[in-house]
Amino acid sequence: MAGVANGLLASLHFARRHPDDVKALVLIAALTDDRAWWQPVIDATFLGPASVIEKEGMAAALDLNGGRWGVFDWPEQFELAPRKRQQLLEMNPATAAATLRAWAHGYSTPGRLAFGGLNDDDLAAIEKPAIVFSGADEHHTLEHARLLQHALPRSELVNSADYHGSAWQDIVNEAEAKNSFEYLAATMAGRIDTFIRAIEERAGEPDLG
Repeated sequence: MAGVANGLLASLHFARRHPDDVKALVLIAALTDDRAWWQPVIDATFLGPASVIEKEGMAAALDLNGGRWGVFDWPEQFELAPRKRQQLLEMNPATAAATLRAWAHGYSTPGRLAFGGLNDDDLAAIEKPAIVFSGADEHHTLEHARLLQHALPRSELVNSADYHGSAWQDIVNEAEAKNSFEYLAATMAGRIDTFIRAIEERAGEPDLG
């Protein structure tokens, strides 16, 4: 399972709750613990939409900011899974708002912002092999990646700048121009492939590549 930035947090939560469905984790651009940076993200992603859902309903909330709630990009999600919009519209508004507020509370747990509310015991219980790549800006640094790698018992750390060497600044500039960490993730494909193949070899599985 793989995740970039906020997708990394979703991957951690899934691995903690559904370990039998996860073989390994690829985690790119671990996040900061800076509460001043996180609060607007929490407000835009969870608390603001929750208030709109309660006052105006789910349809109004899905139109909020063109469907872009902080880290949620609903238009993109609906393009990938067209039924998802109708599923959201059919949700009980009180349940939807309560769920968003619960997520906000989880993200706000003191000291655990970088890990989406998971604590040290939660992370220690994720015993799947993991590879952690550092990100490309002040909110996704090598130190943030190192903290996450230290918390996961079967993980290795990749300093993305060292991995890419002299090409690193060009990659950072391109990722900033695209305003997307997906581009950064694509540049890690070779290292990710090596990691996955090593896991398959240790497990005695055939190489499907």
